[in-house]
Amino acid sequence: MTAALCSAVLPVNLLADLGYPVLSMETLIIVTGLGITGALIGAMLASSFLYAYFLSLVVYFYLEIYFLSWTATQIVISFVILLALTLLLRLTDTKLLPYILAFAVAFSLSAVLKPDIPVIVGSGPDPQLPTSQDQSILHIVMDEMASPYQSEYPPAAGHPAEGLLDYLVEQGFHVDANAYSVAAETVRSLSAIVALNPENTGYQAFHPGAVIANSVAENLYAKSLLEAGYEVFILQSSYLDYCQELESVHCLTYSRTGHINEISSAGLGERIKLAYLLVHEAMTSSTRSGVLLYALGVSLTGSSNPVLDFSVPLISHDLMQGEVLEQVSSIKPGEAYFVHLLLPHFPYVFGPDCEHLPIAKWGYPVRHAPAVSPIESYKSYWDQVACAEKLLSRIINATAGIEYLTTIIHGDHGARIMWQTENDSRDDDLKTLIAVRSSHVDPGLSSKPVILQNSVISYLKQLIE
Repeated sequence: MTAALCSAVLPVNLLADLGYPVLSMETLIIVTGLGITGALIGAMLASSFLYAYFLSLVVYFYLEIYFLSWTATQIVISFVILLALTLLLRLTDTKLLPYILAFAVAFSLSAVLKPDIPVIVGSGPDPQLPTSQDQSILHIVMDEMASPYQSEYPPAAGHPAEGLLDYLVEQGFHVDANAYSVAAETVRSLSAIVALNPENTGYQAFHPGAVIANSVAENLYAKSLLEAGYEVFILQSSYLDYCQELESVHCLTYSRTGHINEISSAGLGERIKLAYLLVHEAMTSSTRSGVLLYALGVSLTGSSNPVLDFSVPLISHDLMQGEVLEQVSSIKPGEAYFVHLLLPHFPYVFGPDCEHLPIAKWGYPVRHAPAVSPIESYKSYWDQVACAEKLLSRIINATAGIEYLTTIIHGDHGARIMWQTENDSRDDDLKTLIAVRSSHVDPGLSSKPVILQNSVISYLKQLIE
């Protein structure tokens, strides 16, 4: 009984944190499976001294997932607790079992009572009517958006992504098709842009258990917009913070992990796999949910195609056709939106028409799937770019004809398919595109090489000054 219940409720709170209600089919099936497994193991070990080791290991998993991070001190503490629990259970025989059972019951009840965690968490002032600006700005960053212009691995002939640049020009954009970032890392590339200084690529990395992983060093861009009379809205992921507790900025932060139970249109079997993979990903990471022994065990198996940030494109896909489209469709003079979307960021989980692919068909950059050729990886990548273009087209169409609006769309670096491998190249790492639509900019396509940060900052300063 104790082994079954302790095993069953182990992931309940973690699944709740990842957006799965306690009574969701995913949670119920995973809990049932673990409960049966725990009951079978408990029955087999009930008369053996190994039963104490099994229960100690389960309690250790609780501590690692919910209370401890991977700092040297806490790793030592967790192992000391594991040894102490094992020793106590051996010495006291079954006397501690009622307490462990009570702990498991209380823990499962806390998950039931836990309020739903929203995908987006907002902060900032109440909306106000801007009075000192008659222009508006929509600034969208598409993470890992490469330019198909003269790509070493271009989209196939007739592929939807092949016409991306022409489509943007037809929609009234001036497109720089050969824009190179100063850095291949998102944090460095975008920190320079919002600092309005191409050389200021510094950023702050937080501890592994932090709600937001990193922060830009300074957001002079947002401060300048506020000083120029704009009402500023920022939509950011939990990977990089642009808001920096700026009280006058409307800050919306979406989780880059989990919260896909209502997004995925997959069948039940695939949804169960997705929920399991979310738990697996959390437990193998160095965040608070990570379990060192579990992660070591996984690493020893040498498993291929790691599930890295797989919910990232799923969440951004949903935001683009929901929250973002809704907000920018009614953009008013004096409003400035900065939106960072983690799409077409890997893994490549969408087909060109934004259909969800089966898990077995997900694509990855070569550095995360060495057995896959660059050609195969780029094929999956361009399919996801085509999906991103399809979603972008809705936003572009919804804002067409707004004369007071300037729209800026760009990537943060290249596709990075071969980044950190022996086939690493400047184009693959750094080449992206910049698209600007404004009554002050003539549509057209430029193939002249430019520095992403220099060009974007130049556009931004024109809007601010």
